[in-house]
Amino acid sequence: MTKTHVIGGVTYKEVARMAKEGDKVVHVDDGIVTEVEDVGVTISGYTCPETGDEVIRISEGYYRVLEPIDPPPKTTTDELLEITANLTRRVFDLERENKKLRDDVTETLGTITDLLRKRDRRIDDVEGRLTEVTEGLLYLDDKRNWLSYRVNNIKKKVDEIDDKAEMLIDDVVLLDERTEGLC
Repeated sequence: MTKTHVIGGVTYKEVARMAKEGDKVVHVDDGIVTEVEDVGVTISGYTCPETGDEVIRISEGYYRVLEPIDPPPKTTTDELLEITANLTRRVFDLERENKKLRDDVTETLGTITDLLRKRDRRIDDVEGRLTEVTEGLLYLDDKRNWLSYRVNNIKKKVDEIDDKAEMLIDDVVLLDERTEGLC
């Protein structure tokens, strides 16, 4: 497996080859990365970890060249055509699904509208019946009041007749008592 390094946001892979001027190299013993200044593998900024001395050259075999990993290959025209065809199919499928959903929503709204109209007709019918019942109750209430008034008048007349009948009975009794000895 190829070992990789990320330096300054760029990914590099290790390659075993002769370094060229400007290449980045990694020391195999300690992993320190430096840049090659000339073809004799003169390097800068590398200090030997064992001795602390600045090292100017590294022999071949003690370093690996770091090569930037190529960006992904460009897509070909055929790949672009295939992507376009797939996207076109997907758009067509989505439009078909959207139309079906729109038709379903339209049908559902029609059903809801019909149900609301039926409900409104039933409400109007119930309101009409309620109005008739209310008018009937008002009529009956008026009749009850009229009958109550008539019954009260009849009671008063009956009471008056009872009073007159009692007076007449009293008068008849009084006349009987007075005329009892005359015959």
